[in-house]
Amino acid sequence: MVEDLKEPRKQLGIQILPGQPEEARQLLAAALTAQTASAVESFGHIDFKRHVDRLSDWLAQQGAIENAVQSQDALYQTMSTRQVHGRKILDRVLQEIKERRDSYKTKKRGKA
Repeated sequence: MVEDLKEPRKQLGIQILPGQPEEARQLLAAALTAQTASAVESFGHIDFKRHVDRLSDWLAQQGAIENAVQSQDALYQTMSTRQVHGRKILDRVLQEIKERRDSYKTKKRGKA
């Protein structure tokens, strides 16, 4: 088979590789939940929550419900002790985290 050098990816030497969800899970979990204090300082609490929520949703979709619950637990622990300019995170935000975590627990029970 003759390679089509007019294809831009071929000219640049770009390869398309299949996704590696397990590696992604490990790297994202390490970045977001292994050292939450550093992560929340790096991202800020709003973006940190957004990233952990997306990670948790993705984990749940992949069937890693317990990991999704653990991610939300780590988020809750971090946010419940965080203060920004002397003010705590709003109770409604903490409640939202609990509800998301509990929704994963419900999915887990539904599968059993």
